[in-house]
Amino acid sequence: MEELLDQKQVRQDQRGNTLLTLCILSWVWIGFTAIGVAMSLYQGKLSEEELVNEKYRLLETMNEDMPPFLERVLTESIALMDKTNENFGVLMSLNLITVVVGFLGVFWMFKLKKGGFYLYLLYSLMPILVNAVFFIEFKLSQYGMIFTGFFSIIFILLYVFQLKRMS
Repeated sequence: MEELLDQKQVRQDQRGNTLLTLCILSWVWIGFTAIGVAMSLYQGKLSEEELVNEKYRLLETMNEDMPPFLERVLTESIALMDKTNENFGVLMSLNLITVVVGFLGVFWMFKLKKGGFYLYLLYSLMPILVNAVFFIEFKLSQYGMIFTGFFSIIFILLYVFQLKRMS
């Protein structure tokens, strides 16, 4: 029993607090993403009637006093909604795969396996690639890719500094 406790302590010392913190933060983010994917899957693809109702609801918020910027955002949101609904099955499948790849990558890094870092790289690139393939023509999507890319790079760099702990 004491030998197992010693092994556990050695593993914790090898992992360090920084890697543990990064893994926990990554799992929290992946968990929120998984909840969002699960909710989308539960709600399913919008019917034509639901899609029209959602568009109408968005258009109702438009008025003459609205700044042109917000008008463009609403118009683009409606187009994004159409494209997302049109490709619902493929997008949800890719989102589900992304969540699984991310979870496994972080889990392997938590277990001090360097291969997890490479899975994490794939996980970080997948949302950007999906947006580039399906939504590149939309400014909102481009801003989303920049935002996602920025935080992905930060976490990738933080994990790079922890690679020495992994085998």
